[in-house]
Amino acid sequence: MTVTATVTTVAPGTGTPTGTITLAITGRTPQTVTLVNGRASAVFNPLPKGTHLVTANYNGDVSFAASSGTTTQTVNN
Repeated sequence: MTVTATVTTVAPGTGTPTGTITLAITGRTPQTVTLVNGRASAVFNPLPKGTHLVTANYNGDVSFAASSGTTTQTVNN
């Protein structure tokens, strides 16, 4: 499974966040990847059937504060 995170500004802010984001799925080693044009992806394979918690932690940069988000992803056979 490929997990992709996008980091954007909130109005009235402008610019594109840079730096790194740490992506994690329950039971897997987190991966820290570099943002390119505000996006970053990591591959977590194979994932067993079931529901998985996905967490993205933006580590911030000189202009943007750190932030995070979570979601769930269900893997079916």
